[in-house]
Amino acid sequence: MPFRQRKHPVHQPIAERFNEAPIIFLIFGTRNQKRILANSEVVVLLRDSWHQATSWTVGRFIVMPDHVHLFCASVENLARPLSQWVRYYWKTVASRHWPRPQEQPVWQLDFWDTQLRHGMHYDEKMGICPAESASSRARGRA
Repeated sequence: MPFRQRKHPVHQPIAERFNEAPIIFLIFGTRNQKRILANSEVVVLLRDSWHQATSWTVGRFIVMPDHVHLFCASVENLARPLSQWVRYYWKTVASRHWPRPQEQPVWQLDFWDTQLRHGMHYDEKMGICPAESASSRARGRA
């Protein structure tokens, strides 16, 4: 029997570890892969949005023209679910303050996520981003 094509990614439950915040590698993109993200105005807006959505904190990130790679970790023991934080908090804040209204809607409805098993995978995951010119992406820490 052939497999059905998945329309949305599977979001596995986050495994809690004793005395260690789970680190999630998250990838989210623009609606219809619009190439509208890699500019300093958007990077500032994203960072501000992440600071306002306080249940999770963002570590290192890379903003590509049509998607973003980032690491995040829960700040609270009973943090909001990751999907709620992404969809309803910072994406809403970023969209509400988007500098160019004609580019709305900005975001895809869903995102890809994976939990890192060990902190040493942090650098490894950042290395999977395509080697593009520095002018087409922005790197940083939130």
